[in-house]
Amino acid sequence: MWSDEAPFTLSGHINRHNCIYWYGESMHLTLEQQLSQPGVNVWGDISSSGVLGPFFFSDGTVTIDKHFETLMNQVVPQLQQQPNSHYFYFQQDGGSPHY
Repeated sequence: MWSDEAPFTLSGHINRHNCIYWYGESMHLTLEQQLSQPGVNVWGDISSSGVLGPFFFSDGTVTIDKHFETLMNQVVPQLQQQPNSHYFYFQQDGGSPHY
């Protein structure tokens, strides 16, 4: 199974951190950056058995307690309903809520 999360702002502002701009000549590009906008973090999972989620973290930073609560109360029950759920391995990246 593969999982990932992404932040979304409520204003519709696009995070251009992952955007790449190609120009035929050297140009200076300035992007306006808006900080501390209200938003929601969305987490989801894809496996050969289907999709789990989306799961929403709308009340600020995702802490270890919020992450654990979501895993135990939402993710694990849905995962247990998937066929062959005893074959899944769940691995976290190095994010601070995972420790």
